[in-house]
Amino acid sequence: MKKVLIIGSGCSGLTASIYVARASFRPLLIEGYKLGGQLIDTNNIENFPGFPNNISGYCLINKMKKQSLSFGVRFLDSVVLSINFKSYVKKVYLNNRIQFNCFYVLVATGASNRFLNVYGEKKFYCNGISTCATCDGFLTKDKTVVIIGAGDSACEEALFLSKIARKVIVLCRKNRMRASYFLKKKALLNKKVFFI
Repeated sequence: MKKVLIIGSGCSGLTASIYVARASFRPLLIEGYKLGGQLIDTNNIENFPGFPNNISGYCLINKMKKQSLSFGVRFLDSVVLSINFKSYVKKVYLNNRIQFNCFYVLVATGASNRFLNVYGEKKFYCNGISTCATCDGFLTKDKTVVIIGAGDSACEEALFLSKIARKVIVLCRKNRMRASYFLKKKALLNKKVFFI
């Protein structure tokens, strides 16, 4: 029996773990598919308070985990398959056949990459199609790259790839960009980034 279980190891899950641990509940944090979630792959974070000279997602997540550990948060490298919320005591089922009973479950599962579900997408994933510029950007050296989307992630990836690729084309799926003003402005001013 656990008092508090936290699902997700991105910024929100790690922040929640610090608050819960400081309240003397000794939470167990289920990391999910990868510690830090999508943020761990972010190369350059400019909008996180306390880091005026930027920080990488990897460094930020590791600092947050270290702080969580200093308050006694326990971590488990596993994935939650299902949760039964029907009774006062919640039942949480993990992929390694472990089951936890707990009173409180905090769900901080964040986001994941979205696919278009078009022909050839699965066939060419990791062979021309990528969801991580930081991971695969070196493959785009002196090439034309297409990014689909117009939110913060698309603009961040476009800015990163503009340092490597010859040309970056961003396909906006709607008639407007959803990115934050600062990122949108940086991307629009970049001479190697083009929006369609």
